[in-house]
Amino acid sequence: MFSQMEATLAKPESVFRNGKPVSVLLRLQDYQELLARAENIEDTAWLKKARAKEKHYRPLENYLAKRSAKRRA
Repeated sequence: MFSQMEATLAKPESVFRNGKPVSVLLRLQDYQELLARAENIEDTAWLKKARAKEKHYRPLENYLAKRSAKRRA
């Protein structure tokens, strides 16, 4: 149905209902790129938040001992 439209769709096309924009048609490749960019933005925001938190480190031996004790319980 949209194969001819995809071939001629050089830029996004707006779809209107009752004179108001309700959706946009764009190439699949452009849509996938938008999704990838949104995911990168979410990842960057999470990383910034994680870096801002105070870090709490403990010796590996303590972690392994606690983990081992949990498995036995």
